[in-house]
Amino acid sequence: MRLLITGSSDWKDSEMIDKTFDEFKKLYSKNEPFELMQFGTVYGVDAHVRKIGKKYGIDTLTYRVFGKTEKRIRNISVLKKHKPNILWIFCNNEPFGWMFDLIKKAKRRGISVNVFKKEEIYSQLDLFKDNDTD
Repeated sequence: MRLLITGSSDWKDSEMIDKTFDEFKKLYSKNEPFELMQFGTVYGVDAHVRKIGKKYGIDTLTYRVFGKTEKRIRNISVLKKHKPNILWIFCNNEPFGWMFDLIKKAKRRGISVNVFKKEEIYSQLDLFKDNDTD
């Protein structure tokens, strides 16, 4: 399982990311290989992802870029080379720019995409609950 988590550089709420990851992690066996990926900024979502990796003892693959135009190049490079199975984007508002580009490219490759917007995050935690009533 390869999970790429990224999003807003001004994201402050690490608890929301942590709770979402906790719920997600419960679904997977401890014996299943797991990779966590992020884009390597020192703040926002990427910084929180590194903390999650340390908490769970998961190596975190990091991709660093400099400059705005290189983000789109980074997006396609990570999707092609490392082939994440799942993409999570945490954003304060609607995804735009590089985030929108990443979502579009991931969906074209059949990657499961979840966008967690600040105002909707708690309702989206239901994605990981067993809704089967049988």
